[in-house]
Amino acid sequence: AEYGISGVFHMRFMEGIHITKNREWKTSVLRNVKRAAAMTGRLFAVSYNIAGQSLNDGVLDALMEDWKRLVDEEKITQHGRYIRHRKDGVSLPVLRIYGIGFKTVNVRNTEKIAELIDWLKNAPEERYRVFLVGGTPSRWRDLTDDSREEESWTGIYESLDAIHPWHVGRWETIEGFYRYFENVITPDAVHCEHLGILYMPTMFPGFSWYNLKKHSIPAPSMNSIPRLGGKFMWAQAYQY
Repeated sequence: AEYGISGVFHMRFMEGIHITKNREWKTSVLRNVKRAAAMTGRLFAVSYNIAGQSLNDGVLDALMEDWKRLVDEEKITQHGRYIRHRKDGVSLPVLRIYGIGFKTVNVRNTEKIAELIDWLKNAPEERYRVFLVGGTPSRWRDLTDDSREEESWTGIYESLDAIHPWHVGRWETIEGFYRYFENVITPDAVHCEHLGILYMPTMFPGFSWYNLKKHSIPAPSMNSIPRLGGKFMWAQAYQY
């Protein structure tokens, strides 16, 4: 709150969630987020992460069951600070799923993913329905680079209510951002507007592995993508 941040996506990692002890620990963190949001006037929403290396297509069924638990037992979407988005005149709780369509993610069955997306958007029980944000690869539109390349993924991406591509590291300088904005982000945004999909480009402050890997040999550089005293991130914010 002291930095003027309006709200957060709380990342709920699906890896290990089938183990009761792990699930309870993850849920206790979510409860803390709920309490903090109420105390500080911030907003929050759940973001599932299906990108764990031990996960496969079976995680999609587990995600559905976990969302039911959060709605029915934790009453998550009834919380006054939970983020909602109005679509076609209906206010829906926002849910994000990160890891859809990445080459490096083991969840690859598009039929099962399509079934989950349809259920989350059109569940017979209205309390489970959401405004669905997909955390997708940066090159989702043309099915290249970090995106899976099968044509069936186009239908998956275009069935989402919102697309939030992973742009971290896709540019390393302010000039590189301007080029990427012109060549990738702008065409993405135009395409999404045509489809009636909300487009949410990523903004990041810079990057370094140093804090996590400073004891490695050789150690990573202190500033692999320099922050430039905030100018790197401000250039993105201003352009968006």
